Amino acid sequence: MSAGDDPILDSDAAMAAISEQLSAIHTEFYGTPVARATTHILDDLVVCVLDIELMVIEQRMLLLGHDETILALRHEVQSAERLTFTAAVERATRPPRGRVLEQYEPRPAVRLRGVSPRARHCRYTGT
Repeated sequence: MSAGDDPILDSDAAMAAISEQLSAIHTEFYGTPVARATTHILDDLVVCVLDIELMVIEQRMLLLGHDETILALRHEVQSAERLTFTAAVERATRPPRGRVLEQYEPRPAVRLRGVSPRARHCRYTGT
């Protein structure tokens, strides 16, 4: 099934709802707001890019060269809260009965993009 066959998955409202819900989850978990969230849907793939400000401790760790530690922590949070993220996407896309996104075993992805050692902001990509 392609996104074009399913008006719910194809809707701007679903993408906006995913961006809003994942931003709220991020703010709840990390205590920092999301500067901008952009969601893309292609077939059964949902990608949400969150532009965030790093927490103070993460900024310090980045300055000390511990960017892998930041990535590992964020991977752990996404893995531990996978059902929370999946539920947010399912609420926004309202899959038909019998079709559960969990079957696709979404894999959390975290990338710190465009981050310099003195950066306070980064782009956080979750899939």
